[in-house]
Amino acid sequence: MYLTTALQFHPGNITFMGDSAGGHLCLLLTRYLPFVSLPLPGSLCLASPWGDMTVSSTATNPAFPSQSTNDGQDFVSYLADLSIPSGMRHYTLAARRSCWFSPALATAHEWGYLTRTRVYMMYGTKELLADEVQSIAAGMTEAGVNVTLREVSPRHKLAAVRRAVHEGVVDSRTWTACTSARRSSGPGPMLGRYGSTTSRQSWTARVCRSPRARRRWSSRQSRRAERGIS
Repeated sequence: MYLTTALQFHPGNITFMGDSAGGHLCLLLTRYLPFVSLPLPGSLCLASPWGDMTVSSTATNPAFPSQSTNDGQDFVSYLADLSIPSGMRHYTLAARRSCWFSPALATAHEWGYLTRTRVYMMYGTKELLADEVQSIAAGMTEAGVNVTLREVSPRHKLAAVRRAVHEGVVDSRTWTACTSARRSSGPGPMLGRYGSTTSRQSWTARVCRSPRARRRWSSRQSRRAERGIS
């Protein structure tokens, strides 16, 4: 509301950008805006948006196989096992299965509100969320949404965002402002995770403080070793 009323930005010139959980929040916000009579943004740029809060992929119900096949290859593997059950225990199963919580489970009809918004999504080939992102894109496409889906190599989301700028999905001034702000703020936690082995081990030590988390992390590392993943 502040952008469109106080600053007089045209909604079509506004882009929502989010990565992982941030991508989920972007989708949630766009779904909420029509309920309060506010315009939708002109574009969405989402990197690996989290789409399933039910943890649907189990041995008996492999709804999104990448949750299992990429287990141990994605650095958020053990966090996903802990964070989703922790957060979702406060909500009913029906709520968790809804398009609000789990956009990867949304029907084509439930994406109809986005037909005037351009959507650009990307995901890594070895991510837990790969199948969820594909499911979101498939539902949008069936609903007639203008969506572009890019499969990129692991840890190369930055290059994919730059491609989005080049193709006109994201305004270059918006991208310049975001990257400039990131550079001025210095390397954050996400950069540390992708940095050296030492920085990753240090970050892991801070996160895995509880015995349960340490056991899960140890189990993940054992599976990675068996697969020959460093």
